[in-house]
Amino acid sequence: TGGKVEVHHPSSRRDHYTNGHVAHQNTDHLSLTHTAHRHTLTLNKVSEEDFGAYMCVATNTQGEHSEVIQITGLPRPPHFTSSPHGGEGDSYTLTWETESYYPITELMVKYRKPQSNESNSVVPEPWKSTARVIEDPQDFPDLIHHMSHRLHPLDVAQDYEAAIRVRNKYGWSSESEHFRFSTKKARAIQQKTSSSISYVVLSVPNVLTVVTTIISLISGYSLQSGFL
Repeated sequence: TGGKVEVHHPSSRRDHYTNGHVAHQNTDHLSLTHTAHRHTLTLNKVSEEDFGAYMCVATNTQGEHSEVIQITGLPRPPHFTSSPHGGEGDSYTLTWETESYYPITELMVKYRKPQSNESNSVVPEPWKSTARVIEDPQDFPDLIHHMSHRLHPLDVAQDYEAAIRVRNKYGWSSESEHFRFSTKKARAIQQKTSSSISYVVLSVPNVLTVVTTIISLISGYSLQSGFL
């Protein structure tokens, strides 16, 4: 148990197609290898001319089966790298990475407050979106682009969710997975505490004024009563 078994019976024929054309010849750029039940098509030094659909078709007396792989110049969907717990009160800096053979020229972020578990509403809050053109697109030798974007203004001590798409010269990537984060919550607690303290401090003079007035009235009444 737990092993891997590959069964091919009866034997099959496999053909590889590149953009509709049969790949049947080995070159310095393209090579086909066959070992036992594994058939491999290898492309060396991929360029724009290699973009397109690659199909492997297996045929035997029982029928036919095919699989397609698409090679494209589009960026891969972004992957978030920022911490879910923000260190900023009314803003948050998203960080992520994406893989692209070409410089990223534009980004688009959408975000919103997630639906609260305590809410009776079945309609989530609408998305807000922001886009930014990259003024000086950079090439990255390892094809991994590390990027960031600051969202501001946001509510203090609030949960949010966001998703990102990025663009290169071939078009937009697919949307990232939704990422949940929050603005700094300690600051909100501090603000509430400070507000309570300042309220007490401000109320003390008013109390003293009232007490002083009452004492003055009582003293005046006593003096008048004694005089009479």
